[in-house]
Amino acid sequence: MERPFYQRPVVLAITTAVIVVGAFALAKLHIISFATQGVLTAIAVGIQIALYRQKK
Repeated sequence: MERPFYQRPVVLAITTAVIVVGAFALAKLHIISFATQGVLTAIAVGIQIALYRQKK
């Protein structure tokens, strides 16, 4: 059975890229703090690690 679209590696990789770039842009515009940007980046890195482990 095929996995739902939100569990596919390509979709998750694009999502993490959007989270990281979006967090950086929002922090630069002072809409969110740099601490919040760090948290969002950590979440994105966690998703990337999960993807890497899934591929093995």
